[in-house]
Amino acid sequence: MSTIVLALMTVIFPLNSFLVFPGNWALGKEKEVEVAPIEQVKGVETEKQERISLENVLPVAQYQPVRKEDAGDLVLPEAHASLILDAESGTILHYDNGKQRRQIASLTKMMTAVMVMEKVEDLDEEATIDADTIRTIGTVVGCPNTGICISQRLVAGEKITVRSLLKAMLMNSANDSARALAKHVGGTEKEFVSMMNRKAKEMGLKDTNFCTASGLEPDGREHECYSTAYDIARIAAYALKFPEIWETFKLPGNLEVSS
Repeated sequence: MSTIVLALMTVIFPLNSFLVFPGNWALGKEKEVEVAPIEQVKGVETEKQERISLENVLPVAQYQPVRKEDAGDLVLPEAHASLILDAESGTILHYDNGKQRRQIASLTKMMTAVMVMEKVEDLDEEATIDADTIRTIGTVVGCPNTGICISQRLVAGEKITVRSLLKAMLMNSANDSARALAKHVGGTEKEFVSMMNRKAKEMGLKDTNFCTASGLEPDGREHECYSTAYDIARIAAYALKFPEIWETFKLPGNLEVSS
C-alpha cells in the first residue's frame, strides 16, 4: 500500500496531529515546482496564480498510485494551503496553494525538533532554564492556553532534561521549552535560528525562513517568518529519521511529563 504524506496549513494547527510517512522525495532531489513569484507575505492577502504540473513534479517510482475515475478532489475548507504526496513515489495527489508562503506559527517546532535531534547526542542531558526563557509568552509549560495556568511553570535556574523539554514542545507546543532547547543547542536563540535556516537551505527549502525556535513572530517582522505546505511536508518527512519525534507525537497531550 502506498504511503501518503499530508501537509496542511491552517490558522490553527495542532502540532501533534501532523502525520506523514517516509519517502525518497524528502531528500531534496525532486524537480522544483514552478510558481509565480510572491512579493510579500502578510496573512491571507492576495493569492498569486500558481503554475504546476502534477505529472512531472517528482521522479518516477517503481509503483504509482492511481486515483479512481469517480474520485473527487479533496476539499479542506479550513486550510489556506494543503498538499498530499505519496511518500514512496513522490506523486502529488492533492495540491492547493502548496507553494504559497505563509506564516506557520508552531509548525516551526518541527524543525526545532530536527535540529535538537541532530545536535544533541544524549537526550537525558540537562538544559538550564534562564530568566529570559520563563518570560516567554503564549503557550508554555504549565499553561496550556495563554494566561490559563493549571500547573507549575518553569523556574529560572532549574535543570530540565532535553528529552522532557522536547516532549513539552511537541506534545503541548510549549514555547518556553522551544526557547530553552534553542539556547541549550545554539548558545543563543538567534544562533539556533541561524542553524535552522542553514538546514533549510541545505534541504533545498527555497520558500522557508524561520525567525524563532517556537514560531512566535517578532513584532514588526511577521512577514519575514514563513514557509509553505510543500516545504513543511519536506521537513516532516526528513524528521522521520528520528523515531523519538514521532513517538512523542503519538503521546496524548494530557500525559504528565516529569524531569
